[in-house]
Amino acid sequence: MINKRQILDKLHTDIDLIEDKINNADNHNVKNAIIRKFIKTGIAIDYAMPYILAGFIMFYAGRHVGRTPFLIDTFEENEQIEVLDTSNGIHNVRIVDFDNPISHIEHSTPWKLNEYGLYERSLTNYMLYNEGNILDENTVLKMSKEEMDSMFIITDTEIITKPILDEDDEIYNEEVIIVKNYVSVPDTKIVDESFEFNFLTTCLYLIMIFFLGNGIKSFKKVVFQDYIKDKLETLSVHYRVIDEKEIRRLEKVLAIKKENLSLIEGYQKRK
Repeated sequence: MINKRQILDKLHTDIDLIEDKINNADNHNVKNAIIRKFIKTGIAIDYAMPYILAGFIMFYAGRHVGRTPFLIDTFEENEQIEVLDTSNGIHNVRIVDFDNPISHIEHSTPWKLNEYGLYERSLTNYMLYNEGNILDENTVLKMSKEEMDSMFIITDTEIITKPILDEDDEIYNEEVIIVKNYVSVPDTKIVDESFEFNFLTTCLYLIMIFFLGNGIKSFKKVVFQDYIKDKLETLSVHYRVIDEKEIRRLEKVLAIKKENLSLIEGYQKRK
């Protein structure tokens, strides 16, 4: 049970604290402003923590598979070789720089001048082999257009026009069949990730952070509820700005406490 001595000590302490707040309001406001900023930062971190955690998880998951958001990644890639053989006896091997090329057969008509004075030829693309109809290249290069149409699946047809022919176009001076095979070689090259792919990776990263963060937030709310945020908000009440309105409130509280102290001390003297 609290005795009168303890009550008096408590009143003296409260009076000293209130008088200190009133007399040094500016200093208290500076200190309280700093403390309140830390409290608000803590509340913001508590709110954002599920998304921060989700961001770290997704970032390291992305690094593990070599796809880092926001940064253009570099990776090793096997070089692709194009082996070209034609029905008019051309054999050519070159390194190509496009991704996942597909081996195929081309049939081209010879160049001819069209009504607009442009050089024109028709190009038909076929799958290299139909399932169950695997033929060697020499057989393919000796086939007619009709045989190819019946044997292989046509994947594309187009009309190619050019105003001027160059040396590379001489291959099409006559009707020609071209077999293009693409193979990977052991040599590797360092390739930069494209901006477009990195942009898509980053968008996917942000979407997954949102959903994973919401999941962590729901789990946190069930297990821990809002314990940290509630504690910080309760603590922030003790560090309010001491403005004129607050000073008037403190002066009223101070007057009441002094009156209580005077009554108790007067009562003790009468005893």
